[in-house]
Amino acid sequence: MLITGPSGLSFHARKWKIGDRRNLRDRNITKQGLLLKKMLEVVDEGIEDPGPYTFLEQGKPGVWNKISIPDILDSLIDIRISTKPILDYNESCAQCGAKIPLSIDLRDLIRAPMSDIGKGHLSSGIPIETILPCEDKNGDEAEAKVKVRFLLGEDMPKLTKYYQKDPALMEEAQQVLHMAEISVPWIPEPLKSVNAIWDFYKDQPWEFQSGLEDFVAKISGGVDTKVETDCPRCHMEQTSVIPFGVEFFYPQKSSSISSMGML
Repeated sequence: MLITGPSGLSFHARKWKIGDRRNLRDRNITKQGLLLKKMLEVVDEGIEDPGPYTFLEQGKPGVWNKISIPDILDSLIDIRISTKPILDYNESCAQCGAKIPLSIDLRDLIRAPMSDIGKGHLSSGIPIETILPCEDKNGDEAEAKVKVRFLLGEDMPKLTKYYQKDPALMEEAQQVLHMAEISVPWIPEPLKSVNAIWDFYKDQPWEFQSGLEDFVAKISGGVDTKVETDCPRCHMEQTSVIPFGVEFFYPQKSSSISSMGML
């Protein structure tokens, strides 16, 4: 089958096979944050159209370390749809901890194409400049010039490390890694290191984060993996994200047949 990402990248892929499940059991793959990339590599049968990626060659496998996460997630979802479009999993309520059974039709997820600006960024590797609202050292309203980049397959292990350290850091880490540089009038030199950018980010109001999120979503396109849920116990509304774990790649099915693993 032909899979096409939001950037225009397209490649031929097959469905996942039973033998591919061994990757789900490889603790080194999951621990290092390589599962999504690995599960694409095993079904990749060659590039059809490299899209904005100048280093890709038609007929050869994709270099998934250097491909954007929007393209990676879109591709995984399309391959999953070809296997089974309904994703069943359990979410936990952030307030009371109750289990929330969910059944998502992946075909209904909202998608958007990547902007020409985003495609140009992937071709050139040059970050995209934007202006975001912020606060200066006195707490007054100001503006920051931010150079934004897309996250790539090679960033997934970094995000996994932050998640393993503290799941609450995952969202912050994603936002911080999107920023290659921040310039503001009251700081002499542009902030370029991850730590310096993160310190600046943590000291900013909500408008800075929402501005960054909106800008990235506008230029990157891709599939919206957010899901709105209501807790059946405490009725709290929350937003979660579709999990790309074992249940995504290997849909579970209840069975009345005994096996050695069930006894």
